[in-house]
Amino acid sequence: MLNTTVGLELAEETLSIAVVRSFLGRRRLLGTYDVPGFGSMPVEERRRRWLDLRKKHGIPVSRVHLILPHADGIARQLELPLEVQDKLDDVVRLQMEAVSPWPVEEVYWAWARTPSAKGAKNLTVTIVVVPKGRLDAHAETFGAAGLPLRGATIAAGAWAASAATLWEGAAPIIVLNCGPGHVEGVVTTGRRFFTAGGAGSDTVAAARSVLDRLLALGRVSEPDDARLVAYGTAVDALPEESPVHIPLENAPAGAWRRFGAVAAALSGISDCGFAPNVLPPAQRYRESRRQLIPTAVLVVLGVAGLLASIVREPYQSRIYAARIAEEIERVAPEAMAVADREQELLALEQRYQSLAGHASSPDRALESLRAVAGLLPVTDWLSSYSYQDGRVEITGLALDTTALQGLLEADALFGNVEFVGPVSPDPSGKNRFTLRLETGAAP
Repeated sequence: MLNTTVGLELAEETLSIAVVRSFLGRRRLLGTYDVPGFGSMPVEERRRRWLDLRKKHGIPVSRVHLILPHADGIARQLELPLEVQDKLDDVVRLQMEAVSPWPVEEVYWAWARTPSAKGAKNLTVTIVVVPKGRLDAHAETFGAAGLPLRGATIAAGAWAASAATLWEGAAPIIVLNCGPGHVEGVVTTGRRFFTAGGAGSDTVAAARSVLDRLLALGRVSEPDDARLVAYGTAVDALPEESPVHIPLENAPAGAWRRFGAVAAALSGISDCGFAPNVLPPAQRYRESRRQLIPTAVLVVLGVAGLLASIVREPYQSRIYAARIAEEIERVAPEAMAVADREQELLALEQRYQSLAGHASSPDRALESLRAVAGLLPVTDWLSSYSYQDGRVEITGLALDTTALQGLLEADALFGNVEFVGPVSPDPSGKNRFTLRLETGAAP
């Protein structure tokens, strides 16, 4: 009912912090703060600066969530038949080999299901994958600074989740993060989101390229109807537009400048399924007073037994000792049950990893051909089609080769769509092209 979440985003050595409180569906921004140079500070200086900030503003540390940079992992969505919802965990585990570019044993990953529309025949699942080394490094950095993590996810999923949470029902929503030499963005359209990135010293050109890509991926037919949220250290290079108001109670006019930290905080509150927590449960910081109850009971009873042995008859001492022993016996089965469950979970995890290792990647030749044929405009023709090891190469004639490339890139099945050789004119008035694309982006 009452949650106070601290969101962290580290960008260009500056740590941005946002504190959001949620109570009975109402969300309030308690404050936003920056710690310049945090990324290059010595460990002790980081801890000192954070402790000073925490003491001054009363910031809690029980629910700290971090968004990882776009390059530190992947956030991928899958469309699955509704019939598999009863065994969704098994199905997602079997898809990990196709989704993750890293070996499964070298990554942390988590998935979440997006609530389906009434009468929908498919369901949407978001998978976040992060190499263990990268996430462990972030967790160690912030833990040593006095900021133990409760959760972590990829920035793109957090941006999409916060956009869907803040502007519920409004679509499409585009978020751009503009940094020196790079621009990353995400567009959310209902139960789906798509990501794109670009690099270059010209921030305006890079942002325009990423924006066009997002509009194509999200199939946004009316760009003027889309809501745009742009932030980042290089955002001032973009043409001036009306500042975006962050719809949180107590949010100041400039809160949009720390949208990343706000999105990190909201990732611990949002339930739209876009930002699953990739931090393993065993590594999540938990501040629970319940775990101290058995110890406190034993200490109290022990002290009472000691006092009784001094001021009362020996038989009374034996009574108190018996009560202490009973209390220990009562707590012991609970501790043993927890240990047994951990062993069961470990055995299940090993079993699923074994099943995933024996699962073979499906041949998608016919599926790819069907998808290409469905996307090809009626004015275009294919003269050749080849498929080998997940890679498709097509040759043909098209009126607009750039538009054809955009259609193929927008399909969730294909990725890395690129021309092989130059596009040449044909006597028919069309352009002769050869395109290469990879499959594996969708089940």
